[in-house]
Amino acid sequence: MKKLIYILSLFTLMVSACKKNSTTDEVAPETIKPVVTSIQPKNPKPGDVVTITGTGFGTAATDVKVNIGTKAITITSVTATEIKFTLPAGLTEAAITVAIKDMAATITDPQGATIKPQPATQPVPTFTALSPATGKAGDIVTLTGTNFSTVLTENVVKFTGALSGAPVTAVVKTATATTITAEVPTGAITGGMSIEVKNVYAVLPTGFTGLFTIISSGVGSAGGTLALIEGLSTNAYAMATDDDGNVYLTSTNSAKNLLKISPAGQILKTYVAADFTTAGHIAGLCNDKNGVIWLIQGNSRGTAKLYKIAKGSDQITFVRNINADLVGYNQYSSLSTPLQDMAVDSKGNVFYVDNQYDIYKIDLAGAQTQYFDAEDLATDKSRDVRISDISIDKNDNMYAGGGNTGLNLSTLFKITDAKVVTQLFYSLSNGYADGAIAQARFERIYNLEVNADGTELYIGDVNYLRKVNLSTLQVTTAAGTGKAPSIIVVNGQFKINSEGPALEATSAPARISLCESKKILFIKHLNDSILQTYKY
Repeated sequence: MKKLIYILSLFTLMVSACKKNSTTDEVAPETIKPVVTSIQPKNPKPGDVVTITGTGFGTAATDVKVNIGTKAITITSVTATEIKFTLPAGLTEAAITVAIKDMAATITDPQGATIKPQPATQPVPTFTALSPATGKAGDIVTLTGTNFSTVLTENVVKFTGALSGAPVTAVVKTATATTITAEVPTGAITGGMSIEVKNVYAVLPTGFTGLFTIISSGVGSAGGTLALIEGLSTNAYAMATDDDGNVYLTSTNSAKNLLKISPAGQILKTYVAADFTTAGHIAGLCNDKNGVIWLIQGNSRGTAKLYKIAKGSDQITFVRNINADLVGYNQYSSLSTPLQDMAVDSKGNVFYVDNQYDIYKIDLAGAQTQYFDAEDLATDKSRDVRISDISIDKNDNMYAGGGNTGLNLSTLFKITDAKVVTQLFYSLSNGYADGAIAQARFERIYNLEVNADGTELYIGDVNYLRKVNLSTLQVTTAAGTGKAPSIIVVNGQFKINSEGPALEATSAPARISLCESKKILFIKHLNDSILQTYKY
């Protein structure tokens, strides 16, 4: 019995041992410790991608934590051997730490774990256009380009200054990445402009100088700058302007008998015989109130032709022939020399003053008639009245002025579209006096221009620019003090700089022309090659 009990006990122990061995807990596999072997680049700029190379990173971005100093970094991608992120702005030099499932990585990079963030590369700004390119102190100018700052104070706009050309800083009003608006500062003169963005100068494309022309404004104030037009014959007979403020001048210079000139005095285009359908000189020139340029070409009425240059175009377009037959033909009249002036009404009828000082009309069919004999205009038929210039407003009211220097006669008329004539001024006593038009005096009415709405009439007088308010019939002096200007050089080009309301002291304003869109009056002086601007 005892032997049986012993055998059973031994069996129980053996079974128990076997059972214990079969139920022993399985040992968990050993966790792989993450290791960082490389961090590149070590000197990244904001926006650069930084790559961390190593082992044991896993594939779940949520398991990965990367810090630069105390700053947690957002991961963009992760594999078992590579972690990538984009460096944010605002970081300073610090060490990178990496943890995978909260297990800190061992960093074995020979260059260490520290990175040194660099400032972002400043893109080079460009300055490609400005509008308007003319103005006065207080005007707002829009500058166009690229890579401007949206922070106003990070953009610095400078104009050329009067003190030895030292720049004057403008107040920046608004700024986007591509446009800046700035106020023209007091003390600015005509010259090049500059833009600095975060201390980096904007680059100008070839052909663009950033030139801004200063123009004064107001009664008694002429343009602050005159342009010296090199290569232009001094005897320019007729002048017109387009809506961009470019000036067209005829000249006795056979090689340059029609020039297109920028407001800064740069010759933009020289028209030659090939630009016309037939050969012949320019016998008339004007602009209408829509900025279209009109020309008469030819030596006589039998061969004369009418052309125009459309708004925004350089192309001369043939309009029609001018017929030879005339009603009230004057044998002494001709188109053999460039006309002192012509004008076009809203219907396209052309009017001009011939060399006998009478007014002729060319209708839409090209037929000519004598519109008015100058002597028939005045109430005093015994005087030899000579019309020197005409101008038409948008309502087709014509203003005609002139006189007779031998008689000390000055006269001014208004002629409606229905040919109703009003004598606005008539005097046999030349002189200089402002005030009501009946008491005012003119030395000589060289030429005149009426604005589009017919409220103001500008008259080129001897050494003065006069203005007539057509509502009140009051005469004032717009510019002219006889103060001689001085010649300066701006961006390698000659300029005649006149501070204050001066006109050129030695010559009268022989031709004037209005640019309606930009409210600029251009003044061409007699017997010299200067062009003055006046903001009205």
